[in-house]
Amino acid sequence: MQKFCPLCNSGDIELYISNLRERDYYKCNHCYLIFMDAKFHLDLSEQKVRYDFHENTILNPGYVSFLKKCIDPSLPYLQKLKNQKEVRGLDYGSGPNPTLSKILSEFDYQVDDYDPIYQKNLQFQKYDFIYSTEVWEHFREPFHDIQKVKNLLKPESILSVMTYTWDETIDFASWHYAKDETHTSFFHKNTFTKVEELFNFKLLENPLSSVWIFENQAETFT
Repeated sequence: MQKFCPLCNSGDIELYISNLRERDYYKCNHCYLIFMDAKFHLDLSEQKVRYDFHENTILNPGYVSFLKKCIDPSLPYLQKLKNQKEVRGLDYGSGPNPTLSKILSEFDYQVDDYDPIYQKNLQFQKYDFIYSTEVWEHFREPFHDIQKVKNLLKPESILSVMTYTWDETIDFASWHYAKDETHTSFFHKNTFTKVEELFNFKLLENPLSSVWIFENQAETFT
């Protein structure tokens, strides 16, 4: 049994569901993260086999509409930044066919692409805004993975996250998100409250249960 939550490091965890499609999942009673036992994690090459079958491109209207659920509510925050200075963004987890950056180019935003499998090179160290859509559920070490995102953000920048969240009404065993063997972390609204606290983010908007828009607050020193 894993002794500590991979996000908040709490020891108050419990076996949530055992042998679900031959995998075990735990729940943190402190931050409500549900996470797959690390011994069942796929390596990057195994994950790539699955991702290569995705048909998520700019030519897929359904996928474009899906991404706009995250893009559209965040645009006013990006415009506010753009009114003050020249801005540059990042699609963190852009996948094999970067699409979000192409959509945002239509709004005159310059967006770089990064993916740990497909687009490994980062052009800048800090960004004015980051989108991370359908990525956080793949985080195997959520604290360290979110910290990587945090380190790429400038102070007072915008972080837009898209991931389906679980709640107490969901039948986890039949939930489509849990059926994907590459999904290792499942967030609850309480988990995102903990994310705010741990990483000094401020929630600006939660327009959908799957969309979370944060401001990366400037560090304060006392």
